[in-house]
Amino acid sequence: MSIWLYLKNFISDRNIATLAPTSPSTVRRICDRLDLNQAQLVVEFGPGDGAFTQHILRQLNSHAQYIAIERNKKLYSYLNNKFSDSRFPLVFGSAEHARLIQRLG
Repeated sequence: MSIWLYLKNFISDRNIATLAPTSPSTVRRICDRLDLNQAQLVVEFGPGDGAFTQHILRQLNSHAQYIAIERNKKLYSYLNNKFSDSRFPLVFGSAEHARLIQRLG
C-alpha cells in the first residue's frame, strides 16, 4: 500500500493509530524480540497495511495460527487480497470481537 493511500485512510478513519505505515526496520526490531517460531497463536488487532503480518507469517511455524482483526473496510479488503495463507484468518471487526478467537478454535 502506498503512503498516500495509507494517509488517505488515516484522514478518513480516526481509528487508525498511525500517520504512516511502520517501517521494515522497526518491524524487524520488534519481532526479533519474539520467539515466533515457537508460538502456537498470534493475534493482532488492527494490522493496517500488513507491515507486521508479512514478517510474522515468515517466522511462524507451519502449525501456528495468526488471527488478525481489522475494523477498517479498505484495509481489510487490502489485507484479504494481499495475504493468502491458511494460518492467517482475517476477521472484519474490532477488539470487542475478540471472542471470535474462541470460535476459531
